[in-house]
Amino acid sequence: MRLPSFISFQRIKRIVGKPAVHLPLATGIFVGLGFLLHELSAVEHPLLPASDSRHAWSVVPGTDEQEGTGSSISIQEQQYSLDYTFTLDSKNPYPFAHLGIWFARGKDPASLKNWSNYTHLDLTVRCMPDNVLVFILQTFDEKVSKFGNIESFRPSHALFECNDKWRTVKIDLRKLNTPEWWLQRSNLPITDNAYDLTRIKSFALGNSSQSPRDVVSQVKVAEMSLQGNNLILFYWGCVLLALTWIALIYNASRQRTKRLLAEQQEKAKLLNLQQSYQPLPSDSKKTQEKRALLQLMTTEFANPELNLETAISRLGMNRTKLNATLKEETGMTFSTCLNHLRLTEAARLLRETDQSVAEIAFRVGYNNASYFNRVFRKAYDCTPGEFKQSNKPLEPPINDTTDAN
Repeated sequence: MRLPSFISFQRIKRIVGKPAVHLPLATGIFVGLGFLLHELSAVEHPLLPASDSRHAWSVVPGTDEQEGTGSSISIQEQQYSLDYTFTLDSKNPYPFAHLGIWFARGKDPASLKNWSNYTHLDLTVRCMPDNVLVFILQTFDEKVSKFGNIESFRPSHALFECNDKWRTVKIDLRKLNTPEWWLQRSNLPITDNAYDLTRIKSFALGNSSQSPRDVVSQVKVAEMSLQGNNLILFYWGCVLLALTWIALIYNASRQRTKRLLAEQQEKAKLLNLQQSYQPLPSDSKKTQEKRALLQLMTTEFANPELNLETAISRLGMNRTKLNATLKEETGMTFSTCLNHLRLTEAARLLRETDQSVAEIAFRVGYNNASYFNRVFRKAYDCTPGEFKQSNKPLEPPINDTTDAN
């Protein structure tokens, strides 16, 4: 029985290729990159001081004074902070006093602000006495609003508390409510809470039904800033991360499939080899000796103590018969065959692991690293280090002049 090539024996033990990317670790890295991307896409645009705001604005106060009541509002500071006082007249069942922050004036639709990238408005505020105020965002509604009539703009609001301690209030710009009275007056369903953050005219800080009456109420706003995300950067970054992740999974899957296939093929070869050389009662003595010799070579080649004399002693064959049997089966003498097996395994380890040359030399049966380098260079016409970076085949050319020991 003649073997086609000794490359069949290059993976005697279970072979594991270069490790694929550790998927749990990679998952953690990508999650971390996702959070980093979210942070990098975050935007913060302060509205105070007014001169530094990217959204130019002006203060427009308003009260129910025109209704003949005594509610009033007085502004002390509006450039570096907001500081104002207001008094609600208890004679009016629905008094109001608010400080409007207007971004758009006139009838030009282009003057409306696009806040679609913002999610929150942060206010650092305090009130004396304790108060419940309302934040009112006024947006253009295609079905109702008319330029020149501020009351036709949709008012969407949120309530917040404040007291004599400074606190930061986060107004969620995506969770505001439209009052029923405005919806009914505009002939819209009272369930219609939709508002357009791309068409903003102004917002206001005003009193609520729980604000004190006939008392001077003071409101101070030290900081006022818009918070959000650059959605274009965030979405494109997510797309890039997703594509990279898919490519990583695909590559890892391919590598694993190739590795498993190679392992199965190798196991099949070894199984066939073992089955081919199972002793049978009817085998001749020559066949049994041949099988024992091949098993010794393929299982013990990495043993540094294995040499021709050791093989002769273990198999009970003389030198001439052993070499003749091996030559007939493989086309190689004992020394050439042993060297061939060791070098083929060394080449695989060089290509597929990060072990040093000395470690590989000892692992495949060479006690002397310098000798291994010399034998390897003669067989492959390059150093082990050069082979690691090359595309040369793992199995060296058969060279009957190189001794393994």
